[in-house]
Amino acid sequence: MKWLSKNYWILTSLLLTLLIILVIVDIDLRSDGRFDEVKFNNITTPVAAIISVGLFAYLTFRQLEIQASSNLKQNLDHHFNHLKEKLEESITDRVTMIVGNRGGSQAYIIPEINSLDYTTAIGSALDRICSNADYIEDHTAFLNNRAIIVQRGYLNGRSYFDDLRFVLAFATVPTFKYDLIEYFLDEINQSVLVATDRAYFKRKVEALFLDNYFHLVIHRGGIDLPDYYSQSPQGVGWTTYRASGLDRFLVDFRKKLE
Repeated sequence: MKWLSKNYWILTSLLLTLLIILVIVDIDLRSDGRFDEVKFNNITTPVAAIISVGLFAYLTFRQLEIQASSNLKQNLDHHFNHLKEKLEESITDRVTMIVGNRGGSQAYIIPEINSLDYTTAIGSALDRICSNADYIEDHTAFLNNRAIIVQRGYLNGRSYFDDLRFVLAFATVPTFKYDLIEYFLDEINQSVLVATDRAYFKRKVEALFLDNYFHLVIHRGGIDLPDYYSQSPQGVGWTTYRASGLDRFLVDFRKKLE
């Protein structure tokens, strides 16, 4: 079936040639009941020649297309490796700048992370939040009254506050270098790569750069959190981690991966 889907023009041409020959033979037999080989050759030879030229042109163009894609694929492999190196660079200082640090004994140490492994640190922080006694108390109050609002000063004193700011940092700003991945996907989609080579790079991008992000959004995004970075003057309400901004890139990434 794959061969047919990739070579439907060839199959169509062969079927068209066969149909034309059968029609000519039928017309010739209907005219006087005899098959005129000379007349048959005079009609079918130019038809076959035209179809052969068309098939040759198609196969030649296809071969040039595959060669161009193969050459570009080598360059994009280098781009992919360079992108991987950029994503492996530490983002600890950037996250520290976003989260801030309360000095002294309350200092929150940002783990050493990069744009490929940050989801592990987020998962650990979410586990600490969900098992924290202050969080359980606040979350229970929220479940009893989903319209509840608390002040930022209140959250500052809760023992899960630093973990909360840490996980929300990845929802409020594109901390994990989203733009670099987006540019590479745009380069793939706008290139002259053939479909199989384009799919090859998209599989690599998704498997190495995005699988963990997708898993985080889908499987941990439903956790309820105080929306600390919301701009509401009334105070801080609650939202899901996904809705706080974590999923802002999900639809765009998946569209580019189609």
